[in-house]
Amino acid sequence: MPDFEAVINLTGASIFRRWTSRGKQEILDSRIVTTKNIVEAINKKSGNIKQFFSVSGVGYYGFHGEDILTENSQQGLDFIAQVAKKWEDTAQSIKELGVRLVICRLGHVLGMHGGALPKLVTLARLHLGSYWGNGNQWISWVHQEDLARAFLFLLDTHIINEPVNITTPNPVRNKDMMQILTKTMGERVLIPHVPKFALQLVLGQFSSVFLNGQKVMPTVLQQRGFVFKFPNLGEALDDLLTA
Repeated sequence: MPDFEAVINLTGASIFRRWTSRGKQEILDSRIVTTKNIVEAINKKSGNIKQFFSVSGVGYYGFHGEDILTENSQQGLDFIAQVAKKWEDTAQSIKELGVRLVICRLGHVLGMHGGALPKLVTLARLHLGSYWGNGNQWISWVHQEDLARAFLFLLDTHIINEPVNITTPNPVRNKDMMQILTKTMGERVLIPHVPKFALQLVLGQFSSVFLNGQKVMPTVLQQRGFVFKFPNLGEALDDLLTA
């Protein structure tokens, strides 16, 4: 660590699993313990480290239906919101070392090497790319390239010392997301939608991530002049699915 000027902490076990008691503990520990270890390592031998970016998620806000959420919105109360809050709190002590801290709250990161998109592509190829529940829930997302560009922007924009939402300014409803995906892939849909009870039966409590939504805005990034390369879902999927 002493050889670097900045640390970006991306660690954390995937939340894409059934939330058993053991699974929940792993989701929490993989974030808290690793962040503690990084902070302690910097404390012991900080070297040239001047910036620490600790990733969190828009799950911090909980689920709020049609409400527009910004970095100033209150924390939610569900499991993922509690994990995000503890994760962010663990990173706060880095500021006592004189290191700049930026909390990066990510939306659903779209890329073909992890996260939700490969799973959705598989469903679409099986003609199962239908929406979930009533399909009206908001999905806040960001193209993987815009995520990387946002990190580079934040590394150079030292005036930002607050939580930052890294999501496109154009979230979409679930039914629109699935329609754009299947249209981009040229696939048909054989079933109209996935019933709420079916998702709950298969995924348990984890189904809340799919059945509820968040309309999150990247207010801080936009106020500081960051421009998204892929602000719209259609453009993002065109790029990712033809790469």
